[in-house]
Amino acid sequence: VPPELVRLIFDAFRASNTSSAAVPVFAGTEALMESLASAEETAGLHRIDLPPLTRREVEAYLHPRVHKAGGDPGVLLNQRMLVQLHQLSQGNFGRLRRIAPAVWLDIAGASAGRRRALSGFTPMSLRWPALALVLLGVSWLVVSRQYDEAVVATESEPAETTVRKSITIGPGTAEEQQALAEPVGQEEPEPLSAAADIPSQLPPEPEPEPEPEPEPAFTPARAEAFRALADLRQRDGWTLQLVAGNLEQTVLNVLDRVPEDNNLVYTRGERQGEPWFMLVYGTYPSREAARAAAGRLPEDLRVEAPWIRPYSGF
Repeated sequence: VPPELVRLIFDAFRASNTSSAAVPVFAGTEALMESLASAEETAGLHRIDLPPLTRREVEAYLHPRVHKAGGDPGVLLNQRMLVQLHQLSQGNFGRLRRIAPAVWLDIAGASAGRRRALSGFTPMSLRWPALALVLLGVSWLVVSRQYDEAVVATESEPAETTVRKSITIGPGTAEEQQALAEPVGQEEPEPLSAAADIPSQLPPEPEPEPEPEPEPAFTPARAEAFRALADLRQRDGWTLQLVAGNLEQTVLNVLDRVPEDNNLVYTRGERQGEPWFMLVYGTYPSREAARAAAGRLPEDLRVEAPWIRPYSGF
């Protein structure tokens, strides 16, 4: 702490009733003692010199802490570790707390090894690296000189010229063969017009793809209970959707429970590109009326949570 704070605590203690006040205890180096000894009244100041910790005291201080942390005292406080801890801490509690993790993680040992390696460095230890560097430089010079000589020799050689010669095979002289090779009195063929070339350059026209066959019209299995989706959207009011699925049989199974109930109708829509059959019950003027009717459904049509939806939302 700052010396001013130490002096303030010390002066406050002297100004109080020292017989009943708490006794302040300061710990520090010689500089702390010098700052307190300069006070006017030092009669109540008692100095206690603490000797450095011994190796046994270091072990006694760290043993319960290692055990509490779940470590193995036999490993972390063996003879080698204790020697390092005692030497690096110099018998001081503060230094011991700082260097103990480094010793246990073997960081302090690595640092000490580096210091020993540097202390053993001598100029003679560089003789072999220096010799290898010299040999590498000499070999580089030799290869470079050989490369330069090869480049100069290549540039001084004249470039070879290629001479093309014609060879005539067959009877007669070369002049007769040349005369036979030249066409006499032969008219050059007329070039084809661009219009004549176009048909040969155009690819053949692809055959037209057959038109897809129309899907067969849907025929409901229960025509008396089926309503087209467009007809339902024209209705006013709300209804209760009881069940829905990709198969018509799904709604037919529920419809067969009460076949005489005219409030049950089903329709066919589309969902994710697949047919979607929906079974609805009743027509109600408002959402509240439909919600009230949901609690009064016939026992065979009771579902956990029927969907209350308007006809315009289909």
